[in-house]
Amino acid sequence: MPTPQKYKTAKGTRWRIQYVDPTGTRRTKTGFQTKKQADHWAAENLIQRNTGSWIDPAKQRTTITTLHEQWSPVLNNRKDSYRVQQEANWKNHVKPRWGHVAVGDIQKNDVQQWINEQTHAASTVRHWHAQLSAILDWAVNGGHILVNPARGVSLPKRATPKHVYLTPEQVEMFIGECRNRAELARLLATTGLRWGEAVALRPCDIDVPRKRIHVARAVVTVGGVPQMEPELKTWENRVVTGPLSTFRALESVMVVKGARELIWTARDGGMLKNVSTHDSWFSGAVGRCMAKDETFQRVTPHGLRHVAAGLLVGANADVKVVQRQLGHESASMTLDRYSDLWDGNLDEVSDALDVLFP
Repeated sequence: MPTPQKYKTAKGTRWRIQYVDPTGTRRTKTGFQTKKQADHWAAENLIQRNTGSWIDPAKQRTTITTLHEQWSPVLNNRKDSYRVQQEANWKNHVKPRWGHVAVGDIQKNDVQQWINEQTHAASTVRHWHAQLSAILDWAVNGGHILVNPARGVSLPKRATPKHVYLTPEQVEMFIGECRNRAELARLLATTGLRWGEAVALRPCDIDVPRKRIHVARAVVTVGGVPQMEPELKTWENRVVTGPLSTFRALESVMVVKGARELIWTARDGGMLKNVSTHDSWFSGAVGRCMAKDETFQRVTPHGLRHVAAGLLVGANADVKVVQRQLGHESASMTLDRYSDLWDGNLDEVSDALDVLFP
């Protein structure tokens, strides 16, 4: 083990250690106030060298901004919408807190405190944490730190989404209130398509005689601008069906469209944006329904997927059919998300056991 050496500074006597790192490079660690501190550091440094846990001090001083610049190219093969969201998370939330910090200075407690201070929705905070953690994983793999201090922290729990289920009569009332967008509303409420999947449809995707819809692409919003996402996830690329009334409605709006034209467009002929504002035709229709029927619950365009799931289960569709219709990755995901819809099966089980054990 190297012997500490004394040297003079403007602030008095200090101690230093000269050592050779695992790469064979001669280094000097200075600034120890006592010989005991220098000896203790030298002993720990020797253990790290012998156990393979030694980290180059220069790498430990790398800032999170520098690591982000190295890590961010991995996003190039991701969807534009995902990449834009990641860039916004970095610029507005992760960089202001961590960008200037040396990676070797980050402790788990620091990350936990940052999480605890957030007042945004749980899912939003989890997105920020996931990005920081991914950058720190990159740092681990690059030999900047031994372990990721963002792993194992306590994250806020996501709120359990409330599913709105409408009766067939309420669905028909809602469709009527959607007026010149009635056909689109019917499609969403009776098939379970996502908004982006529905507004990306063309007549060539619809097989009216067989009552089939080929879902192979979607419209996404990137930086406030809708754009076509040509490829869906494998399980989202699917063929779905719906009631005859839905296909008759589709047929009525497709008659004036070319085979590869969008069925629904904005006023300027471009792709439709998601109707998430309070002054949209969708919100207006919901408001009128709530005024007419006090049991009608507020629903969103995405919430119509839950409405469709309720109608499918009410029509005795099994879980595999619902999974395929909604484009879930697995039947277990469908069951987890809509377990409340199958609660009635417990009554069937109870009745069957009554027969066996009268």
